[in-house]
Formats: sequence, C-alpha cells, structure tokens
Amino acid sequence: MLKDYVVINNVLSEPEILVNLSKNLSYIKNFEHVNLSGIQLLDNNFIETPNWKGFRSPPLHEVDNELQHYVFNEMFFKIFKGRNVSYEVTSHLHFLSGNNQSNYKKANWWHQDLNCIFAGLIYLSPNPPKNSGTNFLLNNDSICVENTFNRLIFYRSDIFHRPQKGFGTSVDDARLTLTFFINKLSFF
Repeated sequence: MLKDYVVINNVLSEPEILVNLSKNLSYIKNFEHVNLSGIQLLDNNFIETPNWKGFRSPPLHEVDNELQHYVFNEMFFKIFKGRNVSYEVTSHLHFLSGNNQSNYKKANWWHQDLNCIFAGLIYLSPNPPKNSGTNFLLNNDSICVENTFNRLIFYRSDIFHRPQKGFGTSVDDARLTLTFFINKLSFF
C-alpha cells in the first residue's frame, strides 16, 4: 500500500480555509496538552509526556468536525486514487516560529510518532523560506521534503523525521501546518 511516504502538491482545493481558521484559534505548548501520548527520539529516549516544537490548536474535529471530514476525504481521495477509506484521525493546526529554536534540549529532534500507524502534515505557509521543510531518515540517508504551500507529506509513523526550522514570530507569519496522526485506516 504505502512504502515509506507520499508527497502530493496542491492537495486541497481550498487550503485558505485552514489558513484563515488558524488566525482565530488558541494555541498551546506541548506540556499543556493532556490527551496526547509521547514520541520516540532517535537516541532511544522515550518521552511519555506530549512533546513537540511550537504550538498546536485544539484538535480540528473539536473546532470544526465537518471541516476535518472535508479535508481528510479530499486528501485520501488523492492519496489512494479514489478508493473509499474509513479512518480515525487526530489533527491540529500547528505553528513553529523562529523563536522556538533554542527552547529544546534536543537540537536535532529526530523522532518517531507513536500510537498511530501513519502521520503527516500539509504545509500552509504561503511564502515559506528555504530549508523550513521536513527531513526524513531512511536507510541512514536524510531526505528533505521542502516546505511548499498546500503540499502534503503522508508517511509511516515509524520513520524518524524532524522539522528543519521554524520562522516568523506568530501564527500569522510562522511555519504553519496541519499536522495529523492516523490511528486506523481501512478500505471498503
């Protein structure tokens, strides 16, 4: 079905809906999130508490469940070439500013996403700077997927990855993504 990862440009027909929504939400830091599990770092340290760089919105299904269904149905239609899928997903709007760079002990931040089978993101910054995408570690090689507006990255959750860097100072000009975690996925 999916070897390692999939990249699709122009994945959403109306990505501006998410960008506009992002401006009107509250965001929290990782330690303020109560219903997420941890991640596995490349150095084999396991962090049980939720941990990520930057700030996340409440889950999208709590903000606008209809919008979440619209986004993921459109996305899965493109990934799986029209096949019907059933899924369980948790998603958040997420921003990573340039201010967040020094706040983390793990400067390289290679990690896996646990307690899900697939994960991914859609880049939502209209004019991102170079080198603000996502690195993947595959067969001891670092592969970069550049940050391009409305680009989807969908990957197996056991692949080590990291954001390259944040930029800007707030949700209005920072590295903005829709970040998601797929817990169940089946075809019918």
